[in-house]
Amino acid sequence: MRRILFFLLLFLAAPAAAEPVRLFDNVLSFDLPPAFRPMTAADIAKKYPTQNPPQHGYTDSDNLIVTLVATRNVNPGHTPDKLKAFGEAIHRSISGRAGITMHRHGVTSIGGAEWYALDFAAETANEPVENRLRVGIRQGYVVIFSVNATTRVFPQREAELLRVLETLKLD
Repeated sequence: MRRILFFLLLFLAAPAAAEPVRLFDNVLSFDLPPAFRPMTAADIAKKYPTQNPPQHGYTDSDNLIVTLVATRNVNPGHTPDKLKAFGEAIHRSISGRAGITMHRHGVTSIGGAEWYALDFAAETANEPVENRLRVGIRQGYVVIFSVNATTRVFPQREAELLRVLETLKLD
């Protein structure tokens, strides 16, 4: 009886498995943490009130303080050999804005593929946000993937968000 209770307790205490997600006709894949859900169009518009909001978003709550977002831009001129130059252009654009504190940037390897990493904090109208943005290029398209959380909760969520980034695959 003790063994049954032990295994039942072990089963109930085990963390839920991440859910594999594939986007953009299976071009991008990553593991979505348990309790995250797709953001609605209204969620995306609220969190990213820009002319070009992300095409896909995920969050773990209605308050949108932790999000994962992805965008793909198709252009025949995009080629993998342009990753560093393209990433540096994004770096210059982001780091030149008021309220940005760049922590690191540069080419990194994820799952055997090269990505351009930009890790930065941004002052926003509501509260500061920590961003971990990854840019990947394949022949004819660019994928931009970002995980972020308010600086208030980022320290508690950082390991989970970095695990998501470690699962990125670009085909």
